Amino acid sequence: MHGLRRQRTRARTGAIAGHAAVGNEREAKAHDGERARWNAFAAQLHRSFALADDIKRMPRPDTLVCRCEDVPFSALAGCTGWTDAKLHRRCGMGACQGRVCGDAAQFLFGWTPPVPRSPLSPVRIATLAGLAPGEDARQ
Repeated sequence: MHGLRRQRTRARTGAIAGHAAVGNEREAKAHDGERARWNAFAAQLHRSFALADDIKRMPRPDTLVCRCEDVPFSALAGCTGWTDAKLHRRCGMGACQGRVCGDAAQFLFGWTPPVPRSPLSPVRIATLAGLAPGEDARQ
């Protein structure tokens, strides 16, 4: 059910973005109602299935939070945040890249994952291709 809702929300958002990109504002606005309906459905799901705070007291010291890297709850208890847990305990560094343990850590410790970093500066295609200035890119 969760995947289907996400799929439909993305489809609506994609349709809105596509219509807006080609300047068709009327068609973009026509999808607003359906997108709002799916967003309201998602909000209701989050309210209905929110985890109780009592669950935060359940993990024992040996309870695995990060299964990919075998990081137990006790190893994360002293960390100051998500970045600290990744750098010093390898939590979120395994195969799932934090998709499983990230939500658990956010719930258990109140950590918010860092925002993905954008590239430091734009790079020219010629630089990426390894071309020296003045060379013909068609060669």
